[in-house]
Amino acid sequence: MPNPTYSVLQCTVIGNGRAGKARCRAINKMPNLSLSQHIPYRDLASKNAMENWPADLITICTANRSHFPLSKAALMAKKHVVVEFPPCDNAKQWKELVKLSVQNERVLHCGWIGLLSQAHQARKSFLRSHPVKSVRIHFQGGYYRWLIEEAQRGHHSLLAIARIVSLWDIFGALQYETSQVVHTDDGYDLTLTCTSASGVTIQLHEQRGAFKRRTDWDIQMQNGQRWHPPQTEREPLFEKDFQILRETFAGTLPSFTNSQVTAVYEFLDEIQKDLNPK
Repeated sequence: MPNPTYSVLQCTVIGNGRAGKARCRAINKMPNLSLSQHIPYRDLASKNAMENWPADLITICTANRSHFPLSKAALMAKKHVVVEFPPCDNAKQWKELVKLSVQNERVLHCGWIGLLSQAHQARKSFLRSHPVKSVRIHFQGGYYRWLIEEAQRGHHSLLAIARIVSLWDIFGALQYETSQVVHTDDGYDLTLTCTSASGVTIQLHEQRGAFKRRTDWDIQMQNGQRWHPPQTEREPLFEKDFQILRETFAGTLPSFTNSQVTAVYEFLDEIQKDLNPK
């Protein structure tokens, strides 16, 4: 696997949105990372081939539809890759990226930054130490530009991947039960039900429209008591994510491995098949 002896990783960031700018700030704060290029997506066509870029690592912070082709191109150019979630559209694409990563001995790292938050760690600790009967997550978020584009491509469950990965990290593999999408005047509602291996009933309700971003958890215990984790402020998580990346070079597996990502995508493919029957 990758050479763990890099003293300083030369990094290129692709994408000039909020995530791309935050990644650049994080790189500039890390003593073992150096920002060699920051390329807006619109300027990619004018650049030379990736294999000639002055970079060991390429960080992809672009629109969802470009994550897979850019990650594939970077791995084929024998660059290490950090890609924002979702890294691709389906399990077939993810397996192709993993195969290229192994063949070319390069790191493929997806930034599941939500798993690094104090809020997630608190929920995980509580739910793993208490007898839980059911979990209901109600998510509200905006609906604009690239989100509309992804929904039009039928990727409603893919837009919920952050919540699904969070559940997978807490409970392990989930068993898919049902899903439904209802289109509204200004967006859509997605309802997904599944169960954990331990029998916990889980419902995820996602509303996209004219909403401010908010996530509420309603947890019912076996004794009938309920727990509502408090809302928390957003945290600067990109530095934590880059630290995990550095540990990967030293041979430490991330807490959420690429094989788990494969299982999540197979789960998502099952949902998408139900939501978008041919």
